[in-house]
Amino acid sequence: MDLKHDEEKNRLNIVAGDLTRRMSLIDTTGMSDPKVPSLNLPATVTVRADDLMQGIRASETVSDHIALTASEDGFEMTCEGDMDQVHWKKAKKDLEALESPGKVRSLFPLEYFSNMLKAVTPGSSVTMHLGNDYPVRMEFKIAGGKGDVRYLLAPRIESGD
Repeated sequence: MDLKHDEEKNRLNIVAGDLTRRMSLIDTTGMSDPKVPSLNLPATVTVRADDLMQGIRASETVSDHIALTASEDGFEMTCEGDMDQVHWKKAKKDLEALESPGKVRSLFPLEYFSNMLKAVTPGSSVTMHLGNDYPVRMEFKIAGGKGDVRYLLAPRIESGD
């Protein structure tokens, strides 16, 4: 694969075998850095990406939302549809790390949560920071540990119907 920056046309040219792709680049001059809110997310969970994807794949045919729950004992994902339910759980001893002062739970759109994990390298780890009905902050390494990815996903608020 060959990557070249065409400075004159401000685009990236990617050549992989017989395929050539030209991508226009965005001029970020004058753009401000995105505002990231300061959140108090009391629970932190580090789990293998492969395990996380197993629970997500099982949930995708059940519903369009997923609940993430962390407690002192472990981490779980629950997905409930009209007829079916998926419950994926890892005990604390089976997680890479877990810190939770008590039980915290938030509901998220499954499609967005799943899409955030597409860049995760199989065999790597994902760290999530959670709170009650708060966003999830997801972090993982890419490019053999040379790059960091951080996502913030807003919760889906459950109605009291």
